[in-house]
Amino acid sequence: MLKPRPSAASTNKTLFLDLDETLIHCVISQSDGFSHQVRVQEYDVTHFIMQVFFNLRPYAIDFLITMSQLYELVLFTAADKYYAEAFFEFLNLQSNGAISQFLCRDHCIHLYKKVFVKDLRVVSNRQLKNMVLLDNSAHSFGGLMNNGVPIKSFISDQRDLELMHIEPYL
Repeated sequence: MLKPRPSAASTNKTLFLDLDETLIHCVISQSDGFSHQVRVQEYDVTHFIMQVFFNLRPYAIDFLITMSQLYELVLFTAADKYYAEAFFEFLNLQSNGAISQFLCRDHCIHLYKKVFVKDLRVVSNRQLKNMVLLDNSAHSFGGLMNNGVPIKSFISDQRDLELMHIEPYL
């Protein structure tokens, strides 16, 4: 379940946003051409910190700010919790807290190997008709094609305008 919406929320719609190749493109090792980095911290038997280098999709922050006026925004990634949390914090710092919360691999359905489905039905305290997922991988929608909005994958093109084009549709 997601946290309840604040009573002052202006919308009853939830927009789930994929992370990798939708809002960002990242690599684990330092490489030329990547403008940002975050530290991913994992706590288990040992304390592990990993640097992740990434590019933010053009207009991503403006998109988040605008969409947060229309939707409850939730980051939904097939990555692990620590990775999701690091980017949740980064994006919220840049967008003045536009994203309300995040879901990660623990909330996905694992089909096989590295294939995960982001089944919105795992969110039991929102109505399915009021949820939509923006993702570059159509298989992530699973059987909920009416709740999915595909977007072209972002790798590194700083002239990319996809978020600007999809904003009026949403």
